[in-house]
Amino acid sequence: MVSFPVSPQTLLRVASFTALLILLTLGLPAHAVYFQSQAVDGVISIEAENFHRQKNSGQTYSWSSVSDVAYSGGNAIQSLPEDSVRYEYTALSNSARSDYDIDFVTPGTYVVWVRGMGPNGSSDSVHVGMNGSVAASGASLSDFQPWGTARWASVQNGTATKVTVQVNSAGQHTLNLWMRESGTIIDKIVLTTSTSYTPSGMGPAETSQTATSAAAPSFSPAGGSFTGPVNVSLSSATAGASIYYTQDGSTPSAASTLYTGAFTLSGSATVKALAVASGLANSSVAQADYVISGAAAFRQALSPDGDIVMEAEHAHSQSELNPAYTWQMKSSANYVGGQAMQALPEDNIRFEYTSVSSSARMDFRVDFQQAGVYYVWVRGLGPNGSSDSIHLGVDGSAASGGANLSDFQPWGSVRWAGVQNATTTPIIVNIPSTGLHTVNVWMRESGTIIDRVLLTRDGSFVPSGNGPAETPQTADSGADSVFLPKVDDRSMIVVEAENYRQTTAASNGQSWQLFDDVSYVTGDPKSTVSAEKAMQVPDNGNRYTSNVPAQSAGLTYKVKFEQSGTYYVWARTKSPSANSNTLHVGLNGSLSAAGTSLTDSSTAGVYEWINQASGGVAQITVSSAGVHTVNVWMDKDGVLLDKLVLTRNSAFIPKLLGPVQSEQGAYRSYPSTPGSTLASWSFDSDPSGGSTRDGVSQRELTCASCPSRVTGIQDKAYQFGSGTGLDLPAGAFNLSSAVGFAVETWVKFSSCTTAQGMVGSVSPSSSYQWVIGCESSRVVATMSDSNGNGSGINCKVAPGRIMAPGTTLCW
Repeated sequence: MVSFPVSPQTLLRVASFTALLILLTLGLPAHAVYFQSQAVDGVISIEAENFHRQKNSGQTYSWSSVSDVAYSGGNAIQSLPEDSVRYEYTALSNSARSDYDIDFVTPGTYVVWVRGMGPNGSSDSVHVGMNGSVAASGASLSDFQPWGTARWASVQNGTATKVTVQVNSAGQHTLNLWMRESGTIIDKIVLTTSTSYTPSGMGPAETSQTATSAAAPSFSPAGGSFTGPVNVSLSSATAGASIYYTQDGSTPSAASTLYTGAFTLSGSATVKALAVASGLANSSVAQADYVISGAAAFRQALSPDGDIVMEAEHAHSQSELNPAYTWQMKSSANYVGGQAMQALPEDNIRFEYTSVSSSARMDFRVDFQQAGVYYVWVRGLGPNGSSDSIHLGVDGSAASGGANLSDFQPWGSVRWAGVQNATTTPIIVNIPSTGLHTVNVWMRESGTIIDRVLLTRDGSFVPSGNGPAETPQTADSGADSVFLPKVDDRSMIVVEAENYRQTTAASNGQSWQLFDDVSYVTGDPKSTVSAEKAMQVPDNGNRYTSNVPAQSAGLTYKVKFEQSGTYYVWARTKSPSANSNTLHVGLNGSLSAAGTSLTDSSTAGVYEWINQASGGVAQITVSSAGVHTVNVWMDKDGVLLDKLVLTRNSAFIPKLLGPVQSEQGAYRSYPSTPGSTLASWSFDSDPSGGSTRDGVSQRELTCASCPSRVTGIQDKAYQFGSGTGLDLPAGAFNLSSAVGFAVETWVKFSSCTTAQGMVGSVSPSSSYQWVIGCESSRVVATMSDSNGNGSGINCKVAPGRIMAPGTTLCW
């Protein structure tokens, strides 16, 4: 074996070249960029060996690392092999190139200084360019004389002309360094907009590649547990930062969804967000976990056309049958709410409705109040003729009536479509029954973009523009239909008939229908229908007297009773004749013996309150506090039902239109809080210490185990302490003492206009509750226990009165 002497310099060059080949083979690691915002006086200084990428055309020539104490940082790069080859700037395809990524704050013309060394007159020049292009102004940087010594150079070969590069805009650009003559050594590169600046010695310190990071995004509301859908907003303290986010727990990047405005979460999700800003490093990834209980659903409004409008991005779930295709969020100002959903990838694939199991599917939960045929309209966009159609169905089944919805022409524009492909046949779906169903949207052609979905019972309706407002979502499948006791009388529930939870058809197909009654214009209270709507089974001369729950048309209402016992039933009705004037009342699906054949014996054609039934006074017996269903069935069809009142007060008689309808809300231990009305409040167990006591009536009571003074604002009133509200223990109060407590309120507006409770608590253990709310344009505060005791302990502010700060509602 013949051996040859090898110098240490040669070994180092071989090792460096080998390392470079490995990096080029495996792929360079992710890197930072040089940030001009971190540079002193805007001068960008780069160590040549700290390149971001290298191009080794044909692997003939390369820039390799070399070491020597004469170089800044001890390292430089050299174009090898050193064989006296030269490439002019017009012929660089076989030359070696190093790239340096720079985030510029200031655009303009930059003078280029290079600290390097020419071993000899055939190895002492480079070309400089920007973004892959080298021009005459950046060509042939030389003048590293005397050869063999590291020095600064910035002029073209054999001239006094400065080498420059042009940066046309702020932001990231790439500085390029090409070999002109093999063997040239480059130590450092400096860019400056100053024509008088001259570096010396080792030059300025290297510009940082670790920029100040953008501020991490924040979430509003912060993660936590929620009932029903929640709107999430993102923000960053860094001005001008763009925020990108994901909802599936994956790490976001600049390729993720761009945040353009608040978005709605209908189910539990882990949201991660990243802020990106020019001149700064990307922020850390922020995370918020949202746990949403209750199955959210779009709840159909009670109206003759029954319109249901859903934003595509608010789909509750997607199928996992074919992971090759998914619906992904797309952002644009052209979409309602700034977002839509697109079937991706866009690869010209089509699935007919008979093979949708291989397609991507979105599901929308809808709480239908009316069964039957619905016409479907979709606001969407077809990028082209191969990406402009979908299929629709119900409860996982696609039928021909919902197949091939298309006609998004002209392509490339958002518009409403509601017919089958190349026909005038309307798209329809059939809802078999009232209650919760799932509306399905399948991809027919990949690439199709869906913005909104609209269902209507009106076959003549044609949406335009953005279409109607989106249908509200509720948790627990219609929990907003749970009627709560009255704010100022916790033993009474008042129900508008049209706000039913469910309808059931009679054995002969008859059903209750919404009736718009506008006869109130006469000004006669007996001709006026409350809320302008009532319910009626069309008058066909039918009567239901046996097996009523199974045979008759029914209405169901969900009611929260805070007190058990007997409730007297009043119904406001209008009867066309004596043959159309009776109905049945029941509880939890069973007919009440005392409520059978509730009869309207008044003058035909006017509204009257009735409570007499064949079994005596109409009544129901509630065995336990909690949520129950109240039922109304037809006896003789044709009668109009306007309103129901359930009360434990046997002496109560409703007048005219009767009391205002009870608050509707989820089954919970506190009333909902309209933040626009109540600004803040406090509870004081000792109101004698300087508090103003002001009210229409005052009664003192003992508060044996009252909590200490507590305060709250708006909808946070129920979140103090353990988060369950103000829980008064059993035996906390009675009416015989001269010791009281007070609740102070501050009201924003001059009137109290909503019928909802503002703040309060219901104790699940003792059934004591205290409430502040609005009722008939007055502020009301009440307290009672499960037996009705204390129901008269209240303070009421007269209608129209303005409550000044510090006004006290007293017990």
